[in-house]
Amino acid sequence: ARSELESLKSCFAASKDGVATAKRTAEDLTADLKAAKAELEEVKGTQLSDQETFIEMRTAAKAADVAARSELESLKSCFAASKDGVATAKRTAEDLTADLKAAKAELEEVKGTQLSDQETFIEMRTAAKAADVAARSELES
Repeated sequence: ARSELESLKSCFAASKDGVATAKRTAEDLTADLKAAKAELEEVKGTQLSDQETFIEMRTAAKAADVAARSELESLKSCFAASKDGVATAKRTAEDLTADLKAAKAELEEVKGTQLSDQETFIEMRTAAKAADVAARSELES
């Protein structure tokens, strides 16, 4: 019984660490989203044809992809003892990966075109707000 108690304590501690890591990750993603929103406001009404700007945005997207994949692996190992924790973390990581893929696809669509089209800007702002809401929701849960 004592051994089982110690094992449960260890699993609980690992789960707490994983939750803290996930919370920090969500906070980091929220900060990244705010920075992306600010950058979007700066380029609103200007051209995206500047190759240097595109390369920077693509590099940032790749870095976010690497970070998301790294965080997924970290979360998998932290929540290995808790099936519910693993399932929740996996769903979150899959959602973030899907959001990232959608953002990459949208970036490819606007590559070399103007951002002055108000409809395109509204769609990007709506997606950013939805991602912000999702990140905040994930942070709260």
